[in-house]
Amino acid sequence: MLVTIGTGIVNCIIADGRIQLGAHGFAGELGHHVVDPAGVLCSCGNRGCWETVASATGLARLAVAAVQRSGRGALSSIIADDPAALRGEHVTKAARDGDEVALAVIDEFVGWVALGLANCVAILDPSLILVGGGLVAEQALLLDPNRSRVDELIIASGHRPRVRNEKAGLGERAGALGAAVLGRDAAGATHAEPRGALR
Repeated sequence: MLVTIGTGIVNCIIADGRIQLGAHGFAGELGHHVVDPAGVLCSCGNRGCWETVASATGLARLAVAAVQRSGRGALSSIIADDPAALRGEHVTKAARDGDEVALAVIDEFVGWVALGLANCVAILDPSLILVGGGLVAEQALLLDPNRSRVDELIIASGHRPRVRNEKAGLGERAGALGAAVLGRDAAGATHAEPRGALR
């Protein structure tokens, strides 16, 4: 299972080396499974979808709410001018600099990411979770804590093989390479896949 955390959450499910599309072509919309029915309105029309709290947009939203509650922190000046100007990278930078409000927001955010991943594991039982997207660059801040949280939340974690949870390897090249592979497949080309094309 690939999970890309960016403005929203994009997923795909890979089995036997192929992307699974589902019966109607909608498989992989895991960002829109509901984790908080009383949560904020999602762009899809539902409330509390996973991506409302576990995407870069969700991280910024959590930070705005936290700063507005506390009235302090390194992010307060940005929010005072324009709450919509706050970005996920502002939050991660403030957390790296030791800001207590930002660190608390990161902890909450990691919890939401882990909850969604554990839900996906309960449904799909993957052997590997690849996590991609811009926020993955913050490995020590986000990815490493997320691994232990997922392990804690997975059902029957003490009685099953550990689900590998790794950083996707292609970084910003992933979209372009994926489009090239899909184009090649659509054209019926038969030459070997680029190394790591699905990673």
